[in-house]
Amino acid sequence: MPSSCNRGWPVLNGHLATLDVAQKWQGLGAQWIHLVDLDAAFGHGSNTKIISSVVEQLDINVEVSGGIRDQRSLESALSAGATRVNIGTAALEDPQWCDEVVGRYGEQVAIGLDVRGDQLAARGWTREGGKVLDVLARLELSLIHI
Repeated sequence: MPSSCNRGWPVLNGHLATLDVAQKWQGLGAQWIHLVDLDAAFGHGSNTKIISSVVEQLDINVEVSGGIRDQRSLESALSAGATRVNIGTAALEDPQWCDEVVGRYGEQVAIGLDVRGDQLAARGWTREGGKVLDVLARLELSLIHI
């Protein structure tokens, strides 16, 4: 999908390239495709229309991540046809909301934490999220009190 901020990662430019690669994986027997909206992850827009178009043309499960940080972005990704939405940064910034949406949406929502060494990465790998074990302990305590 398009991204003006790809930080050196390989990025597919546009709907046709994204669809072509996804269909190739589907043809090879993949049961899931994971699409990352890097523009949304970096706070520079959204590729929901591209995601929706790609999902419509596949016969496999699609997991979407990138910029899912509130109810609006979650519902947008699900309405685009995602089988599952992966929430990352919001788990660090708003664990109570994440607990609520996991309870409400069940297996349609997964929590994914990006780790580099012993540090969590947030906001499309542009910010540190704290030491993994410290943050997990804090998250566990915050969820116990909900």
